[in-house]
Amino acid sequence: MVTVAPQVERVQRKVVRVLTGTQILGSAAVTIGLAISTLIAASLSGSDAVGGLAQTAAVAGAALLALPKSFGAAVVHPFAAT
Repeated sequence: MVTVAPQVERVQRKVVRVLTGTQILGSAAVTIGLAISTLIAASLSGSDAVGGLAQTAAVAGAALLALPKSFGAAVVHPFAAT
């Protein structure tokens, strides 16, 4: 076990808290942005179907972009999936 100075440990805990908080806020912002874009698309077009299409396109686009990244991660880090 590696011992770390108390000051370094305190800074590390603070950094982890800040990173966790920003991750939570960023995820909430993306979720709210997706919901609002759906409402705006439905409002501008006058059709709920178009609002649903906007959300479907956003989710499908995110899924399609996630696939190549996941394959790339498996090549770079072959043991990450195990």
